[in-house]
Amino acid sequence: MSPTIDDLRRTLDAHSRDLDAHGDDVTARLSGVRHRVAAARRRRAAAGVTAAAVVLAGVVGLTTLRSPAPDDSTLPVAGQDVATSTTMPGGEYAYATSVSVDDMTSSGGGLLDRTAEVVRAETDLPRASADRAVALVATGLDGGTVTVTTGDRPGLLRLVADGVSPVASIGDVRTTLRLVLRDVPADAQVSVVVYDRTDARVPGTYSADGTAWFRDEAEGRTLEAATFSPASGEAVATITYTGSLSGSTIAEYCRSDVPHAWVRVEVDGGYAIGGDCTDEAGDAFAGGVSYPDRRADVEHTVTIRVTEGRRGDVLGADEAVVGVAAYRDAPGAVRVGDDVATGSIEVDGREWTLERVLPVRGGAAARTAVVDLADATSARFVSVLLPDGRSRFRAVGSVSGRVASGHARTGDWGYQSTGASTSMLLPGETWRVSLTHEVTAPGAGGGTGGAILVYAPVD
Repeated sequence: MSPTIDDLRRTLDAHSRDLDAHGDDVTARLSGVRHRVAAARRRRAAAGVTAAAVVLAGVVGLTTLRSPAPDDSTLPVAGQDVATSTTMPGGEYAYATSVSVDDMTSSGGGLLDRTAEVVRAETDLPRASADRAVALVATGLDGGTVTVTTGDRPGLLRLVADGVSPVASIGDVRTTLRLVLRDVPADAQVSVVVYDRTDARVPGTYSADGTAWFRDEAEGRTLEAATFSPASGEAVATITYTGSLSGSTIAEYCRSDVPHAWVRVEVDGGYAIGGDCTDEAGDAFAGGVSYPDRRADVEHTVTIRVTEGRRGDVLGADEAVVGVAAYRDAPGAVRVGDDVATGSIEVDGREWTLERVLPVRGGAAARTAVVDLADATSARFVSVLLPDGRSRFRAVGSVSGRVASGHARTGDWGYQSTGASTSMLLPGETWRVSLTHEVTAPGAGGGTGGAILVYAPVD
């Protein structure tokens, strides 16, 4: 039920959450938009926010991605040597198959014309029993580019030179992989490699049935406490830990087949978040919520429960799997005014570190960043700290023409957003990213603050 972004995928951008503030006047910080954590599972659609929220729109919880350097062995694919296995924070992945672009179908229907300036091809991957990850492989690009996308990830991976791309998580759901070849010679070799997650258990805290888990380490954060609902009894779980709320992230998980099941998390008997109980099996960390509280050594109690509807009875443990965890935030965060930019994030199975912070200065109407990746070989991921009041996010690629945009409104009444507030900036083109203050409505805040955050990949 974590706050949703971009993404789990794609997001807190497209939806809002329920946040109820009781007791002290404390603001919740939504610090997890989402793509996907290791499992890339699809998260629930969120409801509306009702407490004043400062949104870190785009710092997501996902899994670390490593370039597929040879582990034990390699095999030839599209003129390159690719690893038969690779390691991600979500677990171990093994080579499953590869698909050549010549064996794909044309996205526009009809025969695939490899001589065209822009070639669009696609292939369907059926639902799997385990999480999957993919990599691009190419030989003979000769200055051309190859991009792979999925329905909810319009900028997953891109190669601008011969070789093997990093590996990106795509989850276990039915997926259509779409390739775009731009200025690629007709005789170039291009393939997608698919990896399946093995059954190896990652270090962490597991649910009673073993289908969900909180990792010991996630996005550089360290697990302080975690638990899931018991095998019998009620769908309720409680943790107690000592620390600062502002220096930790509260993550939650809820999965149920009961119609209209509603999950609610209470912190110290007061502050709460709520939402639909529609997570999928797998990695339970997908971002979370933190609260501004500078008291360092205070004991906190966090309880999560699932009910039939918002006001119904608590469900039985056999009707839902629910869990809650507290993570100590990773070092490297950067304070921007009254907000904090996370120093390390995970997006699409890849680890990213904060490279640039571009604050919207007081009184300014907008901040624009030009991210020149025309001659780069690796991508950048951009997110924003949303300002008070109404704002608009927009990222435009100079070659692909791809546009990511969204609107948000924050104030004392809460937070709402539509569209995107994050974007993957792929190499081979220049990106123009802007965060604009718009005309505010009564009670919507003064339109101050905010920042553009640019993250670079670790791999």
